[in-house]
Amino acid sequence: MKKITILILVLFLVNTMLVEAQSSRPNIQIGGKPIAVPTPPGANPKPQTSNIPQVQQPAPPPQTPATTSPTYTKNAAGQVNVQAPILKFSNYEMDFGEVPTKTKIPYHFVFQNTGTMPLIIEGAWASCDCTDVYWPVTPIPPGETASIHLIYDSRNNPGEFFRTITFRANTLDKTHKLFIKGKVVEGLNPASYQLHEEIKQ
Repeated sequence: MKKITILILVLFLVNTMLVEAQSSRPNIQIGGKPIAVPTPPGANPKPQTSNIPQVQQPAPPPQTPATTSPTYTKNAAGQVNVQAPILKFSNYEMDFGEVPTKTKIPYHFVFQNTGTMPLIIEGAWASCDCTDVYWPVTPIPPGETASIHLIYDSRNNPGEFFRTITFRANTLDKTHKLFIKGKVVEGLNPASYQLHEEIKQ
């Protein structure tokens, strides 16, 4: 009787071990019946992966640089709308009249951006070395005013003069011109000329 009890315990333990081994092995089905596939010695079981598809986050859209050139769009009626800066000067020519010698004469050509985009002055130059030209280097917003500043030097320029100031901008017509004229007269008192800066050399 004692031997039978020991035999039953041994069979129970063996059966338990077989069941655990069976549950730890991967199964496949052939003909609808599961067949246990033995796991090779030393092989690591593959980690379980989720069947939920991974959703990739969309990349942020690239930043578009600010437009500085005129743009053209069409409305529903086919009409073309232009978005651009527009230069409007209070005057395009300045007559200095009679100018004394050895005098620097400053002047501001004031303008307004009456367009719909920021105005950028890209560069300016005069038709002779006797005139220095300065312009704003920052964009002028729509509706704002600024000026082209120049200084005319009357030294070594006797008689009548006519000078051209040319500059470029990001407008529809890229090139613009301003003009100054007058007459350098010997013997005039520089102090009597209002728009002057006397040269001491």
